[in-house]
Amino acid sequence: MPSTTLDPRPGERPERADPAGLRERKKLETRTALTDAAYRLFADKGFEETTVEDIAEVVGVSPRTFHRYFARKDDVVFADGEVRLERFRARLHEAPAATVLGAVRHAAVEAVAEAGVHDRTRAELIAGSPALRAQNLERYDEWARIITEFAAAATDDEPGGRWPTVLGACVMAALTSARRRWLADAELDLRAEYDEVLGLLDGLDRPVADARRVGAGR
Repeated sequence: MPSTTLDPRPGERPERADPAGLRERKKLETRTALTDAAYRLFADKGFEETTVEDIAEVVGVSPRTFHRYFARKDDVVFADGEVRLERFRARLHEAPAATVLGAVRHAAVEAVAEAGVHDRTRAELIAGSPALRAQNLERYDEWARIITEFAAAATDDEPGGRWPTVLGACVMAALTSARRRWLADAELDLRAEYDEVLGLLDGLDRPVADARRVGAGR
């Protein structure tokens, strides 16, 4: 039977796989596998009881390979922290809202919609571990800073001004309260909780001075 393989036309080269692209996909797959395995073990054994060796064994790699992706076991819990923060920042500036708090509500609710499958487990781990709570506080301050800076830019206020600073602190306190209620009751819709608690801050709201300028200043 004659071969059905098509030879390339003169002057054409057969397509080749992109080695760099394959390497990046492989790295992403390994990182995702380590993250998923870690969360399964954290849920089954507990955070403190799970070791790096345990996680590596489940994935079938060495602890050394684990450390190529995460410096410490704790880093798995906050692996997507920077990405989530930058997405939230972008949502603030893209929000179709005429007021600062309106933009914050939009961005916060969308952040819940974009949360990964490990969001509840992460929240439970942080609530149950003093060490993780301490690390989470640092990230809490980063989120408050992003809100404060946005509020100041949106209203032509000083970044260290009283109102932007108070708004950032109040928003984070409200969102923390909502997450605690959500952790205590799995039936609650976190998006609805975020929207409701931020509605309680309406008295702090201010109109956006120039939405186009704020968006362009990202």
